[in-house]
Amino acid sequence: MADTAVKLFSKSFREQFNRLPVWTPGTDIRVGDIGIVDDGGWQKAGTLDQHGITFAPSPGTAKVNYDLTTSRGVQVTTKLDAAMTLEGVAPVNAGIGFRFASSGAFAFTAVGCVVTQMENLISVLQQMLTRAMHGGWNEKWVVATTAVAAKRSIMAVSGSNASEANLDLGIDLSSITGTASVGLGKAAANAGFTVRKEMAATFLALEPAVVMYEAWHIHMGLWSTKPEPYREFRYLEPRQMDPKLVPVVSPVIEF
Repeated sequence: MADTAVKLFSKSFREQFNRLPVWTPGTDIRVGDIGIVDDGGWQKAGTLDQHGITFAPSPGTAKVNYDLTTSRGVQVTTKLDAAMTLEGVAPVNAGIGFRFASSGAFAFTAVGCVVTQMENLISVLQQMLTRAMHGGWNEKWVVATTAVAAKRSIMAVSGSNASEANLDLGIDLSSITGTASVGLGKAAANAGFTVRKEMAATFLALEPAVVMYEAWHIHMGLWSTKPEPYREFRYLEPRQMDPKLVPVVSPVIEF
């Protein structure tokens, strides 16, 4: 059940952001890393440096916040009053409650995000192709070309049509004055999920972590010996299923 929910989540996430979610959250993915997307997660296999491929990561200067839930079947409740009860959240603390009406529905929040991209993508793809044509490249390898790192992040994925998760932010309600906003950015160090009912996954990161990425791979082809580059849009599949590669265009870039 959890595998199916994660598959639905990853498909919806990719459609919303046009990028892949880091799974499992907390996995260290950096621009220039080579990995294998297997059994629903990223497995690092090396770096471009190790293969003599020069790349130029360029971190952005702007910081972006993401706050997204699937369009249907998600209810978010924020506890800002001591008179309000939210199971598992201390009466004197602020909290957030999530209610899900479908499996695979998700809530995602990431604050202080910095996007790092690969400036010389075309050059890198050309070098990958050269190695592939000379037998020096594994078709299973994917290369991270964009990484989005968040200062703090929440990921909650529903496992059924009646899932619940409550997050105690660890913020004393008496410290909130006027209309001051309360959210992940102000969560205390002891914040955490206190209630998880039929959830496929819940993650809370209070330290910087990469939350989504973009990657490319070289597809060797079945009927042609000419390798071609594709953006990696592999869904997170249940363990018993073979991953499917879904190119945006066939091919995306020609050389």
